[in-house]
Parts: sequence; structure tokens; C-alpha cells
Amino acid sequence: MTEALIVARLRDRPGALERAVSLLRRRAMAVRRLSVNAAGDGVVELVVRVDESRTPRERVRLELLGLADLLDIADAAVVPVQPPTETGEATE
Repeated sequence: MTEALIVARLRDRPGALERAVSLLRRRAMAVRRLSVNAAGDGVVELVVRVDESRTPRERVRLELLGLADLLDIADAAVVPVQPPTETGEATE
């Protein structure tokens, strides 16, 4: 499995983060991890890691481009993920 890492910078306005996360949910994107970081005055970073075999990174990028509060978006990395070990833990 391969995971794609997308970083979207949003205006820190009421409802902006909720709209972004709801968009991912409504489109049934295969989100593996999601994190939010403060990125300066009035800006938040939404970091989304998706299972690229189920949700191509370009699809995620194109969907997020439609958000009014989006400032910019970056395709940060492709991360190969190993299957879980016998102890049940995935290795990266």
C-alpha cells in the first residue's frame, strides 16, 4: 500500500476546517491520518494522508481546490507502507 500526503493551507475562519473535513467525508476518501497545525496568523494547515490505492492524490487535490478558504495546497510525499507485522504494528 502507498499513502499520499497532501498539505492544504486554509484561512482560519469559523467553519473552514469543518467544511474541508466534511468534503473528504462526503466524497468517501480513504483517509488514513488527518492532522491540523497552526501555521501563522489566520492560517491553519490540514495534513491529510490517504491510501492512494483507494483514493488517488490528484482526486483529493482537485476536491480541496474547490474550497473558498483554501490558500494553497501541496503534494508533500508518497509514503510506502509495509503490512502489519506479527505484533500487529505497521511499519513505515
